[in-house]
Amino acid sequence: LNADALRDVYIDGFKVNAVRDYLYGKNGAEAPDAAAKNDFFSERYRAVKMIVVYTGAEPEKDADGNYLYDTNGNLRTRALTDEEASLKAQLVDAVKAALDSGADVDECIAEFSEVDYSLYPNGFFISATDAAKYGSDVVKAAWEMEIGETRVVSDDSMTFVLCRAELPDYSTLTSAELELLSGFDDDLVNYLINKKLDALTADVERNDAVLSDFDVRTAHRNSYY
Repeated sequence: LNADALRDVYIDGFKVNAVRDYLYGKNGAEAPDAAAKNDFFSERYRAVKMIVVYTGAEPEKDADGNYLYDTNGNLRTRALTDEEASLKAQLVDAVKAALDSGADVDECIAEFSEVDYSLYPNGFFISATDAAKYGSDVVKAAWEMEIGETRVVSDDSMTFVLCRAELPDYSTLTSAELELLSGFDDDLVNYLINKKLDALTADVERNDAVLSDFDVRTAHRNSYY
């Protein structure tokens, strides 16, 4: 790769971005409408309600109930005693059993969850690529469960009692719920443009005469890396 080739790469990138903006940007010729957003949301997300119980370590709070942080801005926690951990484990088992027996999940969240989820009455919306946000075990469970099914997932600090819920229509989401969907619009546009380009590249013919000039076995060694 030399400067001229790199310039071509950047120009091609700008061309793709220009097409992307023209088609799907604000007031774009094919900008996704409400129906497209709802379809993408329903296909790519699962709604999961959560009850969180601190079974390994719990956040430290001041006298007013505010969370405490260390000098690096990390949440301060304390390890549970063996007795506390045992009681929390019993609570998780009891909640899971209650849900499996038909208890109302929203009532269980209000009564037992040690994290306040009142802003998210429809649960959390989890895509298959949200492992960095929710953890791979939670994402895996979300995509394996049927609606109404419950599952327990734990890490070193906490246990999640998960219940898959019905996914609402995208048009009905509150501002707090929309904040859960960071990157949604970009993901949708990326999906649309990739779908369009995939259809176009199906007609591209490979120029074997040009490709035959390049052989990794005879390429010069890159001594810079």
